[in-house]
Amino acid sequence: MRAITKNKVLSVSLAAVVLASAKSQAVTIEPGDYIPAPAGTNLFLTYFDHTRSDSIHLEGVGHISEKTDQETNIALLRVVRFGEVVGMPFNYQALLPVGSVSGRLSGADMSTNGVQVGDPMLGFVLWPYSDHDKGRYVGLASVTSLPLGSYDKDRVSLGRNSWTQNFQVVYTEKFGGDWMLDLAGDVFFYGDNDKFGPASQKLEQENTYQVQAWISKQLSPLTNVGVGYSRKTGGKQTMDGIDNGLRTDNKQVRFSVSQFVTRSTQLQAELYRSLEARGGYEQNVGLTVRFLRVF
Repeated sequence: MRAITKNKVLSVSLAAVVLASAKSQAVTIEPGDYIPAPAGTNLFLTYFDHTRSDSIHLEGVGHISEKTDQETNIALLRVVRFGEVVGMPFNYQALLPVGSVSGRLSGADMSTNGVQVGDPMLGFVLWPYSDHDKGRYVGLASVTSLPLGSYDKDRVSLGRNSWTQNFQVVYTEKFGGDWMLDLAGDVFFYGDNDKFGPASQKLEQENTYQVQAWISKQLSPLTNVGVGYSRKTGGKQTMDGIDNGLRTDNKQVRFSVSQFVTRSTQLQAELYRSLEARGGYEQNVGLTVRFLRVF
């Protein structure tokens, strides 16, 4: 393993939180998320996402575990409204992350200054194909992250000081009576942050590509359980053109359970774990809890 300098530790510590909060700032699919609701339906959702890591992998450096750990606690507020355009279901939505990150990288502090507001997001989903009788759906989504969140170039921040654009295609199919398959493909584009770190370096990031899959079973009209997989690749970061060793390259396994406690209120919990991570923090385990209200 090559040595990592103090300057690089500081730079990587600041940049790593961008990857750490990526799950909360991206639209991670859950079983059945891409089945459109009737026009006029509104959803209010809150997510709480907790992760814990005790090592990081940097390209060109290797694995670092000494005096290295990270804990993220991110809440996400989300409102969605469904409609119809030229006979096709669609929705539009707004999302806002709030939370904190704490931890170290080779002893260097990489904590946010308390609880912060992240970059707000605006998005929509259009279903060019939606067949309720056959239980088959194709959704096209766009989510844009706006650089309006808390940002301090001298320390870890929840905001990126740059925009992010996510395009997503999702195929959902019900089969075998109570089973469902969800498949998604994503591409993320990143704007440049030209005020990064104490020296105001230019932080650039290459595109990230992701595939997601869920197989789930409806145990009852109100209860669903599922197992899933996620694979991300790409996302190489550079500072003033120099590779900082960070990527969005990881594999995850997931397990979810959801339960409608009333006709309009659902609770969901998801556990996930990294199988492999290159160029980022290696999550021991993550937990996401979601509250959904239909009105």
